[in-house]
Amino acid sequence: MVSLTAVVPRIGPIFVPMFIVFGALAALAWADTPIPRELVRLGPALAMAMAFVLALYFKLSNVAMIVAVVVAGVFLIAADPALLPPTLGDTAVRTALVSVLLPVNLVLLTVLPDRGLLTVSGIMRMTFVLLQVGGAIIVIMTWPEIVAVGSVLAPGGLPAGIPATPLSIGGLAVFGMAIVILAILAVRRSTPLEAGTMVMAVAILAALHLQDRPDASSVMIVAAGAALAVTLLQNGYRLAFVDELTNLPGRRALEMEMSRLGGRYVVAMLDIDHFKSFNDTYGHDIGDEALRMVASHIRLVGGGGKPFRYGGEEFTVVFPGMNTDEAAEWLEDLRADIEGTPFRVRDTGARAKDGGSGKRRRGRSRRTKSLTITISIGLAARNDKHKTPEHVIKAADKALYRAKEKGRNQISK
Repeated sequence: MVSLTAVVPRIGPIFVPMFIVFGALAALAWADTPIPRELVRLGPALAMAMAFVLALYFKLSNVAMIVAVVVAGVFLIAADPALLPPTLGDTAVRTALVSVLLPVNLVLLTVLPDRGLLTVSGIMRMTFVLLQVGGAIIVIMTWPEIVAVGSVLAPGGLPAGIPATPLSIGGLAVFGMAIVILAILAVRRSTPLEAGTMVMAVAILAALHLQDRPDASSVMIVAAGAALAVTLLQNGYRLAFVDELTNLPGRRALEMEMSRLGGRYVVAMLDIDHFKSFNDTYGHDIGDEALRMVASHIRLVGGGGKPFRYGGEEFTVVFPGMNTDEAAEWLEDLRADIEGTPFRVRDTGARAKDGGSGKRRRGRSRRTKSLTITISIGLAARNDKHKTPEHVIKAADKALYRAKEKGRNQISK
């Protein structure tokens, strides 16, 4: 079973800021107090424009297309029927169309790899979206009764206690599946973009449900754009400050942390023993797994230690307000935990030979073996000799080399 102490730090920051934005605006949408006219008129456009510009700035073409698809869907529902073809004159028809196509495209644009906006792939995706709308219109013109499913949830045909909604059963089902898929992707990938798209889908679903309350519906569109904008800023921060492989804060985040420290603190430099030969023997993929395993332990270091990936197989832990003896106690527990955790790898070296021909059979052995991974640790504290963060890190690095010279798998001060 996965420990909550390991999962929450990994996925918590993905959801919290967006749910704060979504929760605040959702409360405003359902409040009895009048909503400012400026928010109703300009809010949706400004929020979506902000999200679109940020997506272009960070070169996330799929996210930019998501914003464009959402804006197109909202505009289609709100458009004057007199300006539309007769087939789309009924609001129920437009709602049915948008409530099915919109969530499908949100999922597709989230799952597909980002290939750029003005590339062949990007143009093909935009063309595909337009073809979907054109195909849906042809279907509606050919079989107009297909939209009748929208009447299933009409006010008159609902059981007591269930609120009326202009959405059809099909639209609700597709939206629900899309939200679940996006939530699963957000947890599995541990990146903000999927979570932002999921929150946007929830907000747009609420906006479609609140069509008979235009003010509240507008606020939910603002929530959708604002949530995605927050996500993009989070993603930009993540790219700059978080190590992608281990999910630990990276070297730039360490530099920022060190610049804020003052007074008493300890810096620990940690290095995986014999990592180069480990990589040469088992390959870089297994090496990456080893790095992630060690990082998962370092993330849980006690004593208020703040972990970072320094680079390669090196990690750093900063202990504010501690001396080396205090920090060494927590680091000894960490060292022992890593040494005591079996690391299982598939034995790729053992391959059966084909008779006496000397040829090796294709396919890897299914056998696995358990390895022991150890770390060496060097400690240094800020003092009169090491006054600056740079000096403390260099002193910790020298202590790390002393630990390696003494035989590795130990702590040196």
